[in-house]
Amino acid sequence: QRRVRGIQLDHAIYSLDTSENYHVCCLDNRQIQVFDAVRAEYVRNVGTVSEEEFMEAEEVGHKQRATCVKFSTENKYHCVSGGWDRTVFLWDIRVEKSAVRSFVGPKICGDGIDLIGDKCLTASFVPNDALQIWDLGSGQLIETIKYRTNENQAENLYSCRFIDSDRVIAGGSGSHDAKVINRKTGEVEGVFLDTKPIHSVGYSDGVAAAGGVNCYVHLANLRKK
Repeated sequence: QRRVRGIQLDHAIYSLDTSENYHVCCLDNRQIQVFDAVRAEYVRNVGTVSEEEFMEAEEVGHKQRATCVKFSTENKYHCVSGGWDRTVFLWDIRVEKSAVRSFVGPKICGDGIDLIGDKCLTASFVPNDALQIWDLGSGQLIETIKYRTNENQAENLYSCRFIDSDRVIAGGSGSHDAKVINRKTGEVEGVFLDTKPIHSVGYSDGVAAAGGVNCYVHLANLRKK
């Protein structure tokens, strides 16, 4: 039988991602922690976050809850985190007390980060301009993808994924749906309609999925015929 190992933490986990050799977690104390995936051992914290208020000016890290962390698809030591403080950090998990880069903008309130190459897709819980792509190398905004199709509804997104270099999927609570959008043409190629917020979207091997408060998983085959 295969042995299953566990790691006991002192704080709740809001987000977790895994690379070849490491796990990285967003914890409820705003800290980003790294663990050895093979040995199931704590490695280090990245950034410096204190639970003492007078230390906040010296911190390097999230000032409010961190809700999402994702490993880079290009560098196994790099990961990206985002949260309520409208700041996205690029971390090198080998370095303890500093970030490689950070940029201000996206308000991440769920699983609202995805990476492909040097591009970072973000889904923000804001009424307008919620779906955006950023350049990880410079921290500059590359483009804002129009999500809204009804001008009377806010966007307020929770989750997003790259489908490929041209298409993305995202969902949220503004219009209670998830959309597959071609960012090159601006066309909405598919919509998962719901009556309650969509909290998570996913994509793998030609199949897109979305689900949320309604306890229902929407599925669609996006393979080209």
